[in-house]
Amino acid sequence: MGNVIVTANPFRHPSMQRAILDVGLDAMILVDIDGIVLQHNAAAETTLGCTPQALAGKTLDWVTILDGERSTSLAALVRATIESGRTNANDTQVRLVWPDRPDKSIHLRLLATFDPDGIATGAFLAFRDLGHPDSDNADENYHRNLARIARVITQTMDIRKTVRAVVRELLVVFQADRAWLIYPCDPDAASWGVLVEATHPDYPGAYAEGRQIPMDTTISAVMRKSLATPRAVTYEGPGGALDPSMASHFAIRSQIMTALRPKLDRPWLLGMHQCSRPRHWTDGEKRLVQDIGERLTDALTNQILVRRLEQDVARRKAAEAALNRALQEHKSLIDATPDIVFKVASNGRLVRWNHALEATTALRPDELESLPIHALFPEAERTLLEQAMRRALEYGQSETEITMINKEGIGVPYHWITVPVRDHAGNIGGLTGFGRNIAERKRSEQKLRQAAAVFETTLDGVVITDAETRIVAANTAFTAITGFAESEVQGRPPDMLGWDADWSHEDSIWARAARDGHWMGELMALGKTGRSYPARLCLTPVRDEEGRVNSYVAVFADITELKQSQKQLEHIAHHDALTGLPNRLMCHTHLQQAISTARDGNFEIAVLFIDLDDFKNVNDNHGHAFGDRILQDAAARLARTLRKDGREHVFRLGGDEFTIVLKQFERREEIIAVAQRTLHILSTPFSLGKQTIVLGASIGIGRFPVDATDETELLSAADTAMYQAKQLGKNTYQFYSADTGPRR
Repeated sequence: MGNVIVTANPFRHPSMQRAILDVGLDAMILVDIDGIVLQHNAAAETTLGCTPQALAGKTLDWVTILDGERSTSLAALVRATIESGRTNANDTQVRLVWPDRPDKSIHLRLLATFDPDGIATGAFLAFRDLGHPDSDNADENYHRNLARIARVITQTMDIRKTVRAVVRELLVVFQADRAWLIYPCDPDAASWGVLVEATHPDYPGAYAEGRQIPMDTTISAVMRKSLATPRAVTYEGPGGALDPSMASHFAIRSQIMTALRPKLDRPWLLGMHQCSRPRHWTDGEKRLVQDIGERLTDALTNQILVRRLEQDVARRKAAEAALNRALQEHKSLIDATPDIVFKVASNGRLVRWNHALEATTALRPDELESLPIHALFPEAERTLLEQAMRRALEYGQSETEITMINKEGIGVPYHWITVPVRDHAGNIGGLTGFGRNIAERKRSEQKLRQAAAVFETTLDGVVITDAETRIVAANTAFTAITGFAESEVQGRPPDMLGWDADWSHEDSIWARAARDGHWMGELMALGKTGRSYPARLCLTPVRDEEGRVNSYVAVFADITELKQSQKQLEHIAHHDALTGLPNRLMCHTHLQQAISTARDGNFEIAVLFIDLDDFKNVNDNHGHAFGDRILQDAAARLARTLRKDGREHVFRLGGDEFTIVLKQFERREEIIAVAQRTLHILSTPFSLGKQTIVLGASIGIGRFPVDATDETELLSAADTAMYQAKQLGKNTYQFYSADTGPRR
């Protein structure tokens, strides 16, 4: 709006009032102290969309305005101005809102009027439609808002950040309820999606960012119309062109959009929704949307170009023209790369390079200027460098590995790509080289070779699975142990090996390995033939850079022989080597368990302590070898005569001493029967070859809990009773009695 200056009372003379009102381009209204319209011009009728009769002699209560988020009447704003007594103009930007037609944005200026005595007489209103093409304020708003968007566009070279910032600014600049960007804008595609969106809290987006929605005829038609129209396209209602299907799709009451056509990419679609009320998009707003779209299109073109150039530089396979342009136009970008980039003239001297070359060599720019390129390489590598440069000139590109000297004077391996640089006429004017430090890759390759050698030569089976425990690799030892070839198990879970394959279960070995860093233990595994064998397994998860498990390494061994050896050692530790009977240690262990069970079950245990009579004479007269055979025969007799119900067990304590443990007997007579049976089988003559020996045995009997409270006391009681039996004449049995003497 122009500079309209209103004095304390510019309408003192009626002729002045009429002249000012009639010649003004702005809408003007003069009201009295009660807010009744005294004078107005034709622009006021046009802007308010009413007849002269609707204004003259009436108040302005019927005109609704929206000041930010606050809705009020124009009359109320006038009354507030009069009551304030302000002598200076009150300028504001508001919207005129009607229930039956589109609203419009206006610049409103209010000023109270006074008589010569300073008493308020009314108010003067001047307002201008900001959508009017000749409006000074509209132009001012246009340039200000366009500059605001331009600043946002130039703040970053990141495409996603740029478009997100733009839609957020659109929401503010246009006071819209929703701003969005669709990419790509392809009406022939099977689906479409919102790339970025900004919304008013009361009107969230209809679809989530990034979600693909099946294409339908409504969206396809909207896209086609936008692509076919070089200007902003609006859908307005009521009375406008808002398709009912569009309104139901997005719960909107008006829409504006413009297609973006970057030169290096598919079209985009930028737009805004008005959801809270119908809206008429002014010509100025359409122009601003269109110009913002063009600015954003240019920015997208540039940013897409930058992104593609980054990819070209990273791959080192761009053509000479693109590389030369990237080096000249995007030097800052190239300087940021850790790879070395340089250009040499036809004479082999440096003419351009990036910061990586300076950092690697610790040479200043003035030292690098015109330096022969071969000076940066060890003498032994210079022939390779010259060959690479010749191949680049001859074939258009060369790739090779050449060692370069770093600032510490140490040779570092680099992978070099060299291409010729041509001028506009196609003549070669030098070479451009790209070098990537591959020292770490070389070390990794060496480690991989070493790991591969270990993988194939170790005697342990090695299996590598993916995160879901599907086998991806197995070594030669795996095949030797399981019988499965690697090809037979690839892609399958290891359940055919007998391993727990349920990796998702929280108690599985896979879950425990992932939780604890590894799992190590023993399990029963299966071979291809169905053979079950014990295996020791070590399971280790492998994690990616973000800590997620992406594979497992399982190392295992068949420990059948180890288990057999352990079983043999355990047997030797608990059995008598001469007779094969359980030994004294096993007897004590057995008695401990039996006594514990007897306490719980409230029953008795008896121990028969057996000592062969006169066995010493056998050893003395016939030798220890003969005596050992007698002991073996005696042990066999005792073992053969045990009852099969598991209530009797025989042990050799050492020498010619044996014990029989009797459990869960009901009567004393059962113990006597076992003792008599034992005396009988041991008094039967022993025939070894031509020798016949007659022996007997003395048996002492102790009972739990009658004679003892634990296994040591019980054996002692039975031992004491055995000596009492010998004193009674041998080849007999005797129950322990505390009256005959203490336990031995």
